Amino acid sequence: PAGAAAVARGREVFAQVCRSCHGLRYLGERAPLAESDARAAFGKVPPDLSLMALARGREGQGAAYIAALLSAYVDAPEKNRVSPGIAMPAPFAGDDPDLRRKAADVAAYLLFAADPHAAERRRIGAGVLVYLAALAALLFLVNRRTWSGLRDRGGARGGDAPGA
Repeated sequence: PAGAAAVARGREVFAQVCRSCHGLRYLGERAPLAESDARAAFGKVPPDLSLMALARGREGQGAAYIAALLSAYVDAPEKNRVSPGIAMPAPFAGDDPDLRRKAADVAAYLLFAADPHAAERRRIGAGVLVYLAALAALLFLVNRRTWSGLRDRGGARGGDAPGA
């Protein structure tokens, strides 16, 4: 997972470059470009990117795909090595020295946008696991103490059974 700095940089790049066409519906950001204008300009409506990083793969694979897509534009009829025939124009200049970093930062931001509470959920999950482990150990000790008296008398009881 990318750090907070990459997510912050990605948010800035997204706002400057991507947000003019793409929205993030689940973060409450709508694209300012009307659907009719987008269809006239690109031939189709640009997709909402709220869940794109998760839709393209789990465990960071979607972010890697997005970074590769954003940095794979070429001057050829297919326009993009990852997604030939894509309607989206190149988001960055091909000679931009920060092209790969910008693409990775936007991908990190889109991964964050797809699940903004992931870090908090992992932190809380670790605490819950520690709590459950401590509770299990405590219950094990209480169980041992509760039944220890019967275990000590268990050998003597075997011969006391009726009919023996």
